[in-house]
Amino acid sequence: MRDTNFYNRLLNLTIDWEVFDLEIDDSLLEIVVHVRYVGETAFCPLTDERCPVHDYNPVRRWRHLDTMQYKTFLSCKLPRVINSESKVTTVKSPWADYSDRYTCLFRDAVIELLQFCKNQTKTALFFRISFRKFQKFRIAVLFHYGKLNFQKTQNSR
Repeated sequence: MRDTNFYNRLLNLTIDWEVFDLEIDDSLLEIVVHVRYVGETAFCPLTDERCPVHDYNPVRRWRHLDTMQYKTFLSCKLPRVINSESKVTTVKSPWADYSDRYTCLFRDAVIELLQFCKNQTKTALFFRISFRKFQKFRIAVLFHYGKLNFQKTQNSR
């Protein structure tokens, strides 16, 4: 059963956003949740004014918290608005920071587990991220959020 209402509820989307399709790949154990913007206007991140939707960016994917044993991704074409200064800007998604490729919930869960276990390798394994991707993630978190002190983390004995 592909219940888009279930994911609409879990993602706590506002009225302007909706889950319109689910793609389930049993061989890869992955779910892609397809989200779209349905409003005619949106808030411009530069001017904080409600502006008409101009067009849409190409599809982007964000890693989200797993749904049971399935890796879960959100997929969406983010709308772009044209503001009163005639500047076209991409609208901020409600689930991720501007340039991140993972959701805020995913980021917070990784940070929490890493703070608890102090082991980068095991944290990467738990979230099924390659260690290389985890290192990129770690650097992004340090750069953007400054929430962690990774310098002292070490592998368990």
